[in-house]
Amino acid sequence: MGKGVLYFASFIENGDYSLKNYGVHKKRVFKIIPRSLVIFFVKTFIGSKILELFLKFSSAGTFSFLSKKRKISTFPEYHFLMDRIIPDYNLFFKNGFFEYQALFPKKVAKQGIKELIKITHKYHFYSIMTSIKSYRKQKDSFFKSFELDGYGITLDIKKNSRKISKQREMFMEMNDLVLSYKGKQHLAKTPIIEKEQFEEMYPDYIKLKECKFKYDKSNLFNNDMFRRIFKEEEYGQNNELQLRF
Repeated sequence: MGKGVLYFASFIENGDYSLKNYGVHKKRVFKIIPRSLVIFFVKTFIGSKILELFLKFSSAGTFSFLSKKRKISTFPEYHFLMDRIIPDYNLFFKNGFFEYQALFPKKVAKQGIKELIKITHKYHFYSIMTSIKSYRKQKDSFFKSFELDGYGITLDIKKNSRKISKQREMFMEMNDLVLSYKGKQHLAKTPIIEKEQFEEMYPDYIKLKECKFKYDKSNLFNNDMFRRIFKEEEYGQNNELQLRF
């Protein structure tokens, strides 16, 4: 199933509320090398394959550029760990990548996450970078909130322009798995979802739809995600359009 490196932290109360090191995307990597130069060098001389190997060995704990010592860090530094090592790593891949983010209820999260990874192995579209996140149910109820007591997983999967239909098939199978565990997707990241799947994941969607049609009768506010979910007949089964996000 793969290996991973665990970083964990707790909030501290030290009375310091200043915004230190808030910008993760520094102009200089390691405070010396210009960030633009790193991106150019990697894209020109190293390429995505070498970067994939780097990420693979780093995730396996073979080596690490991040400190293993306990220290105080800002929230952005902790939250965007890889951005501190490889700035804009997503720019190194020719066709970009899809980020699939799913959320499972706590009781079934372990099994659900395991089964989701198995599907990517089945189709041989492996995640370049993966993260596990914990969630808590909110007190307030929103039309389309991505929350419940459980754990989520993000899977960064390279877009393969020659196998788009196969990737679409894989994502549809992943959607069905998430539904079988009463989970949901992060709609701002998930590359593809059908209308019926969306409605089952977000049963309060009708309230959102009513609100939009009430205050936007001319349909001025629109995007690919809305057209794909609510007016899928206009998109049909065109794989390229279905996966454009």
